[in-house]
Amino acid sequence: MVVDIANQQVKDSEVSLFIINSCVSLELLSSLDPEINVILLNRTVSSKNLLPFLRLNFLLFRGAFNVIHCHNFNLEKIISGYLLKKAIVTIHGFNRPIGIKNKYFKVVAISKAIEKDLLAKGLRNVETIFNGVDTVRIDKKSSFNENLKVVCIGRLNHAVKGQDILINAFSLLKKDNFKAKLFFIGDGPSRSHLMGLVNELKLTEDVVFCGGKTRSELYTTIRDFDVLIQPSIHEGFGLTVVEAMAAQVPVIVSEASGLMEVTSYGKYAGVISPNTPGAIAKKVVAISERLYSTSMRVKLLEASAFVNCNYSIKTTCSNYHRLYLLCLESQSSRRAS
Repeated sequence: MVVDIANQQVKDSEVSLFIINSCVSLELLSSLDPEINVILLNRTVSSKNLLPFLRLNFLLFRGAFNVIHCHNFNLEKIISGYLLKKAIVTIHGFNRPIGIKNKYFKVVAISKAIEKDLLAKGLRNVETIFNGVDTVRIDKKSSFNENLKVVCIGRLNHAVKGQDILINAFSLLKKDNFKAKLFFIGDGPSRSHLMGLVNELKLTEDVVFCGGKTRSELYTTIRDFDVLIQPSIHEGFGLTVVEAMAAQVPVIVSEASGLMEVTSYGKYAGVISPNTPGAIAKKVVAISERLYSTSMRVKLLEASAFVNCNYSIKTTCSNYHRLYLLCLESQSSRRAS
């Protein structure tokens, strides 16, 4: 998400991206616009060495940046209080321990569901700016496969994302001789656990682990799949669901609040309760029977239009730019007084 925002913003502004920890995705780095000034601080994760933090503050002071945009709530503990007066922070998930007396100019939630979570904690300087996708670059689906190709995209973390539930659903489909193949795009700590479950259920010919893909690869290949399923237990937004809807690919989602929000509360998706493999299997069969119906085609077109209207990366960046200007006005007011 940060890459998408920075690539859009650099068209109109000077953008520097500070990456604190050393665990960096080279694929993501290579997808950044070359005009973005990338500063790698190379801090070892969990290190108690203060030098990277001191260097960060020094570079932020020396750079005289107009606005600092943080994507980790913990940066309040690291960045100088003086600098935080011109900083905003985006909260990307639930249950982040950000205090009501935080020093950020503004706290941004990526969805109304996360805004509700923050307000419940007592925060008041909260605004929602939806994440966005580059809808123009996403290839649109034109036909369906004879044997259904189902995809689940995201970090492999079954305790949060529910990928094990989806594998169990495919076991049920196989018992009913339903022809379909499941593809996981992404990597993460649950990979070995999920592969073990696939072996245990004798689904090695039915489930494929594709590893991670760049955003560009996703934008050109997501249309090759017939259904995207997001069975998350918790989800703050649901970016991959938005991308699938933009590509006019049918989606099935759990009732996680972030997923319900991006599908207009189930209007543009098949909805299942979390932890219900049987319900997923039934939804897959039901969608397969309607793929070429007029009602499905209308629904997919409406879903794509809904994404264009609400979740375009240009709209996301325009809203952030407006917030940056408010931050600048606040700084000017403080100097004048």
